[in-house]
This record gives sequence, structure tokens and C-alpha cells, in this order.
Amino acid sequence: MKLPAKLAYSQIKINRNRTIWTLAGIVLSAAMLTAVFGFAASAKASVDAIIQYDYEKTMYNASLYAMAAVLGTIIVVTSVIVISSAFRISAGERTRQFGILKSVGATKKQIAQTVLYEGVFLCVAGIPCGVALGLAVELGATSIGERLLQNAGSVAHFFSCSRPPRFCSRRRSRSARYCSRHGFPRAKPQG
Repeated sequence: MKLPAKLAYSQIKINRNRTIWTLAGIVLSAAMLTAVFGFAASAKASVDAIIQYDYEKTMYNASLYAMAAVLGTIIVVTSVIVISSAFRISAGERTRQFGILKSVGATKKQIAQTVLYEGVFLCVAGIPCGVALGLAVELGATSIGERLLQNAGSVAHFFSCSRPPRFCSRRRSRSARYCSRHGFPRAKPQG
């Protein structure tokens, strides 16, 4: 292992509090990105399964991708600001150490490599954990959403009436026409 890598590893071990907070920022950033794009992919699959017409699929998918891109951009910009601030604070706290290294003969490149190695070590540990956390969040939220949709029944269920049949025959006939026209299954009679 090179000297800058050894110095970076020793700094990670010495400053545990800073390391934990920086690692948490990396993990949460990767988790949020994974979850947002996982939700977009799940929503695309749902839209493709529900909507029959290609034009509508294209419009919904474009909207989903646009929302995911906007959220992803916000997450990336915020993550870059937070993580770079953490590294700048870390480098600012270590100016004395960098001064000692410079007096011993270290070059600017070697000092920059120390900070770079620290970032690489934290990213190697944080990004896989963040992706796993994001996938777990996306899987959990998707399964909850599927259960809620299954409990709601078909779309036609929302058009059916909860009153006794003699009070809502007109409304039922309207919902039945709508559902048959748009290819939804008929609601079960309530009764």
C-alpha cells in the first residue's frame, strides 16, 4: 500500500466521528438515488401493465422519467455539496498534518492523493451499502403499494356505489358503461 493510502486509512480510523457522518452521507445519497430510479422503474412496469395505448404509455413513461431525472438531479447536487463540504472540513482540520508532511518532503500531489484515497475508501464502503439500502426501501415501498392496490380491487370498484342498489342504479349504470368502454372488469355487486 502506498504512503498516501496508509495516511488516508489512518485518518479514517483516527477520526471516527467525521468518518461515520461522511459515510452516512454517502450511504444515504446512494440509497436515495437507487430508490428514486427503482420507483421509476416499478411505476413504468405498472403503467405498461395497466395502459393499453402506446401513445398514453409513452406520455406516462416520459412523465415518470422526467420526475425521476429531476429528483435524481436534486439528490446528486445536494449530495455533492454535502460530501464535498465534509471533505473540505476534513482537509481544513488537517492543515497542521499537511504542513508537517510538506516539511518532511511530501509533494502537493501526495497530499492530494491522501484526501483522494480517503474518499475512495469511504465510497468503496458506502456506495454498496447505500445501493442495498435503496433497493430494500424500494422493495418494501413497492410491496406495500401493491398490497394497497390489491385491497382496493379493480378501478371499477371506485366507481361503484356503497348505498343499497335501489338508490344508485343510475350511478351504477354509468360506472358500468365507463368500465366496459375502457376495458376494466365490472365491479362486484354490493349487497
